[in-house]
Amino acid sequence: EEFALILPGADAELGRAVAERARAGLTELAVQSGRLTCSAGVGAFPAHASDAAGLFAVADGALYWAKDSGRNQTRVFDPEHVTAVAPDQQRAEIEAILANPELLRPVYQPWVELATGRLAGYEALTRFGGPGDRAPDRWFALAHRCGLGERLEALAIKQALATPARPEGTFLSINVSPSVLSSPVLDEALPESLSLVV
Repeated sequence: EEFALILPGADAELGRAVAERARAGLTELAVQSGRLTCSAGVGAFPAHASDAAGLFAVADGALYWAKDSGRNQTRVFDPEHVTAVAPDQQRAEIEAILANPELLRPVYQPWVELATGRLAGYEALTRFGGPGDRAPDRWFALAHRCGLGERLEALAIKQALATPARPEGTFLSINVSPSVLSSPVLDEALPESLSLVV
């Protein structure tokens, strides 16, 4: 998940310090599966952007710079390393994909039972063509910020379910954001029978 901290009156250095304290606090939380880590991106007004949408865009760009640099760190927006895309352009890029479903392509990762070597099923993963060079998780995050997340996820699921017949008895695993599970748009994308769909 992604979260935003709004720090009125803070400059970039204070923003970085607060983000680092938050990240350090997360690593101290006890969780069953190990430890939590996160990355952070910082943008400052008016140094990096002149309005709320622009500020969010530069912070988001800095966040993905942190992730692409090895994760578990904080980056402050730097135009030499981050290209901030205007919100209107971001929405237009998602709308272009929705209008051209062939820009969204499913690929299938096999799941094998280690004990037997038997093919158990497949996980459907989404790959994007068209503008930009974002990873799939960034496309989906961008779509949700633009209010188009449900439609993009529904399209990805339709494309995944349109696969040629799988070997008999194998399942198909599809990824869905929890916030989309109760969406009517998703409901329309799913088949009547969810047999062997995870």
